[in-house]
Amino acid sequence: MPATGAALLAPPPAGTEAARVRLGAAPDTALDILRSLANDPAVTVPAALALHPAAPGDIDLARARAA
Repeated sequence: MPATGAALLAPPPAGTEAARVRLGAAPDTALDILRSLANDPAVTVPAALALHPAAPGDIDLARARAA
């Protein structure tokens, strides 16, 4: 189910950049957290999401809008 509105614009979770990269790469990370990580200002976090096999397509849209 694609995210809408606030889910796409949610701020990224708090923590160090390395922790957010690990969270974005973890196979058991919830989809709402993956969506919020797509808005992360650190380039390495969305890059980890780009490699995540379970990341839905709307995450790519959120990254494209942020660019």
